[in-house]
Amino acid sequence: MRDDYSKAMLEKNFSYELSMLFLTQLDYDRARIYIEREASELLSQWKNLTKLSQVAQHFLVQRIQKIYEMKEFLSLLKIDSSQSGCQEDQMTQIIQSIINWKDRSPSASFDALSVWDDISQARQFFIDQYAMKFQGTPLQNALTHS
Repeated sequence: MRDDYSKAMLEKNFSYELSMLFLTQLDYDRARIYIEREASELLSQWKNLTKLSQVAQHFLVQRIQKIYEMKEFLSLLKIDSSQSGCQEDQMTQIIQSIINWKDRSPSASFDALSVWDDISQARQFFIDQYAMKFQGTPLQNALTHS
């Protein structure tokens, strides 16, 4: 009984971290499950906020970027690159996603250092995963030499 409660609490409060854990284990399906739970939990918390709770709203908005970038990463990895021409298209989408990161930087004045750290660590992990998936391709060379 206690283990079930502990598991439920971990899954409810640390879904993003569990998603990252499963990414490190290359278990993309479980990572998708936990990032969807994180998004659902965030929406549930958002619905329960009052319009005057600006600090709580800001805290939830900070989580949106991490969720969005994780979902984007998982969707780009899910593309089937085995078909002719699809790998080049997938590489183009990945490069465009990475370029877009510069427009999605956390706020220097409003976001805590921990937010910047979480986002930069996740982005570095995503780049490492892209480089591993596209080993021996021009994308891998670009990612490892930049």
